[in-house]
Amino acid sequence: MKMHSYVTVNRDYREDYELAKKEGRKPLSNYPDNVNIKDFCLFMITPWLVYANYPRRSTINYFYAIKKFSFAMLLLITLYMIHS
Repeated sequence: MKMHSYVTVNRDYREDYELAKKEGRKPLSNYPDNVNIKDFCLFMITPWLVYANYPRRSTINYFYAIKKFSFAMLLLITLYMIHS
């Protein structure tokens, strides 16, 4: 399903890109630049089901990452204790 989403969205981006070239306007996406192996592999390992140009930060918020990791570990420990 993810590959289908990738192909379908890039088809729509390509159609918009070609129409924008004919009309002399800027395309709505960065179509030719987003079709590469790096973007495809990144999309395949992320939990998104629909391909789109999602905004990304250039830096990592380590406090947020540690907080989410801690909550996940706490949940796993709690589930283990309940199961035992």
